[in-house]
Amino acid sequence: MQVRWLGIFKVILTLIIGIFANSFESRAQIRGVYIVEQYFENDILQEDAIENGMELSIVRSLKDDFYYFTNEWFNVGTYSTGVMYNWEEVDNDVAFDFEITKDDESVHAYEFTWKFENSYDKDKGQAEVLFIDFMDECDHYFICVVTIKSKDLVLRYEGYRE
Repeated sequence: MQVRWLGIFKVILTLIIGIFANSFESRAQIRGVYIVEQYFENDILQEDAIENGMELSIVRSLKDDFYYFTNEWFNVGTYSTGVMYNWEEVDNDVAFDFEITKDDESVHAYEFTWKFENSYDKDKGQAEVLFIDFMDECDHYFICVVTIKSKDLVLRYEGYRE
């Protein structure tokens, strides 16, 4: 549990320092932290996601009212982060493509464009993201699909909301 809090703290600190370094009045608000249990690159399972403690987070800047999406491998200290654009809720029927069979009220699907930068290689890019959030009796789960067309790469994250 302490390792997860350290990961969350690092994401917040990185965003605050990297994005808001010029303003002491800037604040950020966490909208969600998602623990990745399975990670796929082009449909190939990558076991190191669990070993390296992968998390996704969505943080809202109270300064500019933008939302920032981050994926972090907190045990190795690397991350990709950037602004989310064109965020919109889409028909939750898309969840059936992933065999999610919850009732309509417990499934929410969103699409957005993500302009990101990687900490480990300073590569920048743009991706299209599908984010599906769903619940059972007491737990929150998610599936997130990130498509980076310029690299012919599809990343899929699955896990639960912390």
